[in-house]
Amino acid sequence: MGWWQTCWPWRRSPPAAPRRTNGCDGHPQVRHLRQGTAEFEQFIAEQELSAGTNLAHGAFHLSNLLALDPGRPPWIALLRRYGEAVPDFETLIPRDGASGFYATEALRAFHWQRHGRVAEAIDLLSQVVAAKPDVRYLEAWVWGWVEPEGQVESLPEPTALLLFGTVLNRHPEVAYATAAQQRDWARWLALSERYFLHHPPLGAAGMVRIGLLRKGGRLDEALALARRAHDDENSWHSATALGLVLRSRGQLPEADAAFRCAAAQDPADVTALLESGDMFLDAHRWAEAESRYARVLERQAGHPWADPSLALVRWRRLGEQGDWDRLARLAAEGNTRASTLVATSQGHEPPEPVDASASVLRQLGERRAQDPGFVINGTFGLTLSSQEAPSTYLALRMQFAAWGWPGRVEITVQHPPGRGPDPRVCVAPVDSPLWRYQGTDAEPALPLPAAEVHSAIAELAAAPWDEARGWAAASRVAERLGPTSVPAVLAVLVHPPALPVGTSALHWLPRVQITAMQVLAQIDDGPWMESVRRSALRSALLGPQDWCTAHAVRAMTRLAVADPTIAPDVHAAFTALEAAQPHQGYWSWVVELYAHWSQLPHLFPEERERLRARLAQVQAEESG
Repeated sequence: MGWWQTCWPWRRSPPAAPRRTNGCDGHPQVRHLRQGTAEFEQFIAEQELSAGTNLAHGAFHLSNLLALDPGRPPWIALLRRYGEAVPDFETLIPRDGASGFYATEALRAFHWQRHGRVAEAIDLLSQVVAAKPDVRYLEAWVWGWVEPEGQVESLPEPTALLLFGTVLNRHPEVAYATAAQQRDWARWLALSERYFLHHPPLGAAGMVRIGLLRKGGRLDEALALARRAHDDENSWHSATALGLVLRSRGQLPEADAAFRCAAAQDPADVTALLESGDMFLDAHRWAEAESRYARVLERQAGHPWADPSLALVRWRRLGEQGDWDRLARLAAEGNTRASTLVATSQGHEPPEPVDASASVLRQLGERRAQDPGFVINGTFGLTLSSQEAPSTYLALRMQFAAWGWPGRVEITVQHPPGRGPDPRVCVAPVDSPLWRYQGTDAEPALPLPAAEVHSAIAELAAAPWDEARGWAAASRVAERLGPTSVPAVLAVLVHPPALPVGTSALHWLPRVQITAMQVLAQIDDGPWMESVRRSALRSALLGPQDWCTAHAVRAMTRLAVADPTIAPDVHAAFTALEAAQPHQGYWSWVVELYAHWSQLPHLFPEERERLRARLAQVQAEESG
């Protein structure tokens, strides 16, 4: 629960949420372009500039374009051309009422800075980013404004604190920060230190400075400053800052005491109680979390953060279906906190596979648990009615090896793929197919990975499961290994590390494959179409169908949501995969595809509805 909005109220109404209406649906020259994509927005902006008759319309589309990537040089050049086309650029972006559309307000800030109104531009752009925190306006533009010598030092204090507070509130805690986010943070931290050398960090400013250090992982420095500030001030600001640092250090009792001190300083405020509740929720200390959220609701009935959080912790503590139903209902009503909790709380682990041969493996495990002397020495023959994912056969062999069984697994498929899509062949040409087949028998198509890569993926996979934290940790491994390691990371998908003692192959193998896919998804950061990460993910997505197909769906969706410019390419790949669904057998990627595809940007409403309806149909068929 971020605190910055609490201690720094807006000086003007924040820019409005995004909108996409533009009146271009019938334009004959853009019917072949998908509305809302970079290609669509750029085409309209360039056409209107060339015609010179409706520049305001073009500027609107230019604002949408820059919201996709505000730092892309050709798009910045287009913005400058618009600025040169009219005497006063602001005539192209009139405000509608008290506040404007976030994307056009960003253009206004850019224009102000070019005309020397730097502090006003930063004020406005900070508010834009608060309304749309996923767009990198600050990194793309403000770094260039304030990094030159003397620039950040000369900012008025309200502007500097608004800027640094906005940055602080949108940046994740260090454990959840990717390698790229950590690089960004190093630059912000360096700027803040330059500023605070000339401006004493007292009150809210001190809280900002401590928070910047905390999110940069410099916890010892942050703690020393927080203790000193609290000894000197003993204020809401100092107590909250101290609690947040102690929480990051894992000192929960001390953090809770600091949050209670802050709550006592301002009985009308609930921020400190929310921080304490979130801290105990993250630690799975349900009763303590419940107490804090309940106190918030005593002060503010129906609080949109505390209400769903309380429903979740009560469900965790007592197992009452009514609490879960309340959480789900809040999510369905549009409560963002509830939606997040539902998405992250339906299972702390990846679901285990449910292929037919996976069920056989579970039965063997149950029999072995009942009879420790049970061993398969000879050939273990398994007859399947239809082709299955090759990872299921890999899991069987891994588990036999872990149990010390000398038996050999032989798979017979009664009805090999006939007419229709064949899951054994690539959906489209890929650079590195994971599997090759002899008849219905699959074997890895890649050589054994390097030991360094094997151990790096194994270490990630063995960590306590937290998908967001795991994604961040995978980014740091990806940065360390570098793009040249892609063949080896791909090979881990089909040559996994040995099972840890006491672990099931049905638990371990999906973990390894998901972790390796997270590393591949972040292995480079160049232009998407030429990137090695695209090549690697497509190899898993569009090669022979497997559990890895589902994991690639998840990774590519996450990338496309974060960077809408790649969404059309991901959409095209998903369309090709859907057309290749086999007519027989169970394939885990089908549910994953429909569950994630509908999250892509730029889908038309009828497309999104079709995908959701198809997901419901597939789930009903599987449960039936």
